[in-house]
Amino acid sequence: MHAFIQSGIYHKRDMNPFYKRMKHPFQVIMQVNLQLMKYGIFFYQVQSNTCC
Repeated sequence: MHAFIQSGIYHKRDMNPFYKRMKHPFQVIMQVNLQLMKYGIFFYQVQSNTCC
């Protein structure tokens, strides 16, 4: 078990440059998705308020 955890840590450290490259675009995509969800919920609430 301990060796497995160590190998996982080493593997993560080896993959770090890849994650560093990928982190920024992924974060931007997540932020855009969150903004769209927020606006979608907002518009849905406005529509339901004006409708009913």
